[in-house]
Amino acid sequence: MLDETTRWKPQSIESSERVQLSGTYNVRKGKLQLPVNRWTRRQVILCGTCLIVSSVKQSQTGKMHILPLIGGKVEEVKKHNHCLAFSSAGPQSQTYYVSFDSFTEHLRWHRHAAKMVSQRINSVDLSCCSLEQLPPNLFYSLDLTHLNLKQNFLPADQRLQQLQRFSRLRSLNLSNNHIGQFPAAICDIATLTEVNLSCNYLTCVPSSVGAMSNLQTLLLDGNSLEELPAELGSLQRLGYLGLSFNQFGHVPQVLEQLASMEKLCMAGNSLETLTLQNFRLLRSL
Repeated sequence: MLDETTRWKPQSIESSERVQLSGTYNVRKGKLQLPVNRWTRRQVILCGTCLIVSSVKQSQTGKMHILPLIGGKVEEVKKHNHCLAFSSAGPQSQTYYVSFDSFTEHLRWHRHAAKMVSQRINSVDLSCCSLEQLPPNLFYSLDLTHLNLKQNFLPADQRLQQLQRFSRLRSLNLSNNHIGQFPAAICDIATLTEVNLSCNYLTCVPSSVGAMSNLQTLLLDGNSLEELPAELGSLQRLGYLGLSFNQFGHVPQVLEQLASMEKLCMAGNSLETLTLQNFRLLRSL
């Protein structure tokens, strides 16, 4: 499940709170018996649910390899001291061999990676990986129910339309990216119950949002929204709506139709007046 080199914005990934282990070790990719595939000193990071490998000299140029570990394998290599084989799952599985400098490091990496590979294949965490595009290996398994793409550099382009291929997706986090517009393709994912699109420079919400009949949580905080479509009132299961730090000058009237609303956040807007009449029908709020 390893794609070719994935482009990313050159920022220090080691500063991410999701980094569990990191270091510089001798690494081989592919099969050990291939003589042309020699050991090379690489920067290796265990971040979230992925193994990230990059050149030590070019670690700041924006090139790295991402090896998803969920559903894969981590095995000891007996022919080499302190060596582990990290393998991804799927029909295009790839393997990285990492030779550690001590048994203590070998044991620590083995223990942490073993937790990753044992996780559910239906949950993928690629947050804080500085991604500029969706990795092709993400679509090797279409049974995902939880996908976290928070705090990357994903733009608004046609590639985001591929997300609708995850027909079983329940939770999607796209917050803190560079999307710029509401990804209408996700409105076709009927199974979604939670969507986070905070901090994405959004200026409007499409009318197609009304098709997300199972949605319970919708977070749109930190955007540039002034209005909400009337079709939002169709979301009768919506219990939590985040609209903080947008540009609303009034409480949208469509909110009165959301009978299941329990939590509404509208801090940091431009509301000059507020009366309880705005919420008279929201008895669960």
